[in-house]
Amino acid sequence: MKQKTSEAMRPIVEAYAQYPGSKKAFCAEHGLAAHILDYWRRKFHGSQAEPSGFIALEVGAGSSAPSIELHYPNGVRAIVPAGLPAEVLQILIAIGS
Repeated sequence: MKQKTSEAMRPIVEAYAQYPGSKKAFCAEHGLAAHILDYWRRKFHGSQAEPSGFIALEVGAGSSAPSIELHYPNGVRAIVPAGLPAEVLQILIAIGS
């Protein structure tokens, strides 16, 4: 198997950040194993000067039921009821760390 270079993988990792589908579908389209994509994502993320370990919490406005929106560093977004027990919310936050 031919090894990927940083120059070849950076645009692929950037494209994945904007990809609306699943990791499995993205990897299939680009002929990559998921662990290779994960490796390069970690490698590029570690070389950037962007803060990590924080998850944005937003209280939903204008909806019929108040909600909290969790944005994980991997791009996953979860919307949960605002009345969720604190213990469950802590678990959800810890998942993204």
